[in-house]
Amino acid sequence: MHDMSKVVYSFLVSALVFFPCQAVLIDIVQDLALLAEINEQNRKAVVEKVYALFDQAKKAGASSEPETVQKSASPLRFSDLPGMPLEVREIVDFFKDSASYALVGARMPRGILLFGPPGTGKTSVARVIAHECGAQFFSACGSEFVEVYVGVGPKRVRELFEKAKKCEKAVIFIDEIDAIGGRRDERAAGNEYANTLNELLNQLDGFVHSENLLVIGATNRLDILDPALLRPGRFDRIVRIGVPSKEARLAILKRYCAEIPFKGDEASLDRLATQTEGWSGAELQNLVNEGAIRAARRKSSEVQEQDLLDAKAALKRH
Repeated sequence: MHDMSKVVYSFLVSALVFFPCQAVLIDIVQDLALLAEINEQNRKAVVEKVYALFDQAKKAGASSEPETVQKSASPLRFSDLPGMPLEVREIVDFFKDSASYALVGARMPRGILLFGPPGTGKTSVARVIAHECGAQFFSACGSEFVEVYVGVGPKRVRELFEKAKKCEKAVIFIDEIDAIGGRRDERAAGNEYANTLNELLNQLDGFVHSENLLVIGATNRLDILDPALLRPGRFDRIVRIGVPSKEARLAILKRYCAEIPFKGDEASLDRLATQTEGWSGAELQNLVNEGAIRAARRKSSEVQEQDLLDAKAALKRH
């Protein structure tokens, strides 16, 4: 490998290992693309540029926060999610009318854990809860809290809770919570993962008397979560979000087909709902989209039932 190529290659490897912000890293890689024609005449300038970009990347990474840790509004309602478990409606009732429960000494759940297969709508359920409660929605992914830099994860957890506590009502949603909430062992004690989990546990314990904040976690792997997360007073409500029933699948298909020029009746969708047992809501949404793509490919202004059937066959679900 050419000497200058080695310089650029080494930079990229280092950046991928140490730099947490992918968006900025992409910009840096694009800048490096301008240095493609490297020769001995511009060697010094290239080396200086590479190290300047690396320093810039490290500074940006140290101050950046997860892109998804932010306030987000959602128009979703209960009617948009057919087949939603009854426990979800009860949670909303708790949050909206906590005073009535307090009168009889009932303690409102502080944390809700949603678990189930991928694509079953756990994120959508969290958004519905926030919208129905009239609360601000703060969303983050568990993997965003764990970095190679010591102390970054706990700091991000604290910042997220501090933002939410400033709102009149807030729902914090942490997707893929198993990324920071997995079982700890002796070898993990003191590392960044354990420190981040400890900070999350501290934050959950810290708002036990608050009636304006609800934390929702989501995972596909309930079995690997640390028991400390699941004890009463933390994530003390566990709700399974499974694949939809036939009635729910029909409602989902009707909802998404209403958004496209579908030329078919309820009977055709009923047949399709029967044939898609075990499909998640996300898979059904993708099915409708693939059907619309097939209609567009044949230059049609309408989506036929056959388009959906062909899309189903192409997706190779068994």
